[in-house]
Amino acid sequence: MTTFIIHNANSAPAGSKELLGATQRRKGLIPNLYGVLAEAPIAVEAYDALGSLLMRSSFTPTERHVVWFTINAYHDCHYCMAAHIPFPAPRDGREIKSPRKGVMDYWNAAMADLAGTGDEAG
Repeated sequence: MTTFIIHNANSAPAGSKELLGATQRRKGLIPNLYGVLAEAPIAVEAYDALGSLLMRSSFTPTERHVVWFTINAYHDCHYCMAAHIPFPAPRDGREIKSPRKGVMDYWNAAMADLAGTGDEAG
C-alpha cells in the first residue's frame, strides 16, 4: 500500500507552503487532504479553488453540505463523510428543507454518474 506524507506548512514543497499557511489561518487547521495534496502544489491549489468557488455560490451552508454529503455517499467515501461531520449540518435524520433540494439531488446524482465530466461520454 502507498503511504502518503501529510505535509504541514513547514514540510510542504515550496509551491504549497503559502497555501497551507493561509489554510491554517483561515480554518484553524490544515485538513489532512490538503496536507497530502500539498505534495503536488497545483493539486492542492485546484482543490482549494474548487472549495472557494462552491463557497461563493448561491448555495446556503446547508445546501453546500447536501452537495458534499451526496457526492461522498455516492462514492461511499467514509473518510470524506467523517471529514464534514464536525461542521454544521443536520445529523439527526431531519429532512433538509430547501426549495432547491430536489434539483440539487438530481444534479448531484447526474454529476456523480458522469464522474464530473459534464457530458454523457463519462
